[in-house]
Amino acid sequence: ADEQVDRLVGMINHFLDASRVEAGALRLELEPILLPEMLEDLEERLEALITSSGRQLEFKMPAYVPAVKADYELIMSVLTNLLSNAFRYAPEGETILLELNVVYAPEDQSPVGVELRVTDSGPGMSMEQQAALFTRFSTFAAMNRPAVDRPGQPAVEQRRGSGRWSPATGLGLYISRGIIEAHGSKLTLTSSPGEGASFAFILAVAGNSNRKES
Repeated sequence: ADEQVDRLVGMINHFLDASRVEAGALRLELEPILLPEMLEDLEERLEALITSSGRQLEFKMPAYVPAVKADYELIMSVLTNLLSNAFRYAPEGETILLELNVVYAPEDQSPVGVELRVTDSGPGMSMEQQAALFTRFSTFAAMNRPAVDRPGQPAVEQRRGSGRWSPATGLGLYISRGIIEAHGSKLTLTSSPGEGASFAFILAVAGNSNRKES
């Protein structure tokens, strides 16, 4: 019963967030963020998912990652959504990769942003599927991107897990795109059938950020 209540509350919050995205009413609490530390926090929050999934999460980043200016919890929610989807669709035993890449200004090679990229080795998507992906009620399942069932999962739960519509999944990418656009960036997708999927966005470097070693 408690789990059902939590799911219902989560669904309601997703609809509220979607309404805020549409109204342009997302409030950003911007602060300097050290991304290597954020990823440590993210890994702790997703520990149960990682442990039970039969898949691995790998971080890849350069030695120097400048601080970025962003809303900590909103970016955490975007990364959680992207990684949850990646864990759902990647084959068992595979590794989901989260990369940080520093973006430099071409004129003076000063750091201007950090790209965050989540890549999975799942079934991938066609151009038609990608075009529909960020609409409000699209889902991976509805676009025939089959989920990979977890080992030992009861048949009934397997069917539920690959259901035709999930509000959380259907709104998750829509909301994530809105959050990234509110930060002045764009959530991009690179994918093709059989080649997995890679989602990426860039966060601006915080003003007067100091050099930090990861």
